[in-house]
Amino acid sequence: MTEKAEQDWPGDYEMQNYQVENQMAAFYALSDLQIDEEYQETLLNEASNDWNGDYEMIQYQYDNQITAHDWGENLELESDVEKQIMEDAKADWGNDTEMVQYQYENQLQAYNWIQNLELDTDVKKQILEDAKAQ
Repeated sequence: MTEKAEQDWPGDYEMQNYQVENQMAAFYALSDLQIDEEYQETLLNEASNDWNGDYEMIQYQYDNQITAHDWGENLELESDVEKQIMEDAKADWGNDTEMVQYQYENQLQAYNWIQNLELDTDVKKQILEDAKAQ
């Protein structure tokens, strides 16, 4: 960790120390994780592969993925539209629960926006139909 910090921050001992301390804190936090579900192990392995030894980024990615996973588990999909948006997001992003959440929320927001549009002219109606066709 020290060599990487020296490489990243040559001559800046304060930043080197900061980086090493953060890496060590993240390393210990990761070491103490209770991995009791297969999806948790999968998310941790993916983060480890993505960030190869950058413990702070591994922890950051893992934590975000777990938060997004828990969001998805607690989400109650009430309409067929919501269910379809979620299916599309999962098909696009697979295990990347953070991106599934991001896509789902944005697509649902866009859908609701479209539903609430006041289409008071034929031109606006045609523009919407053209957009839906694409």
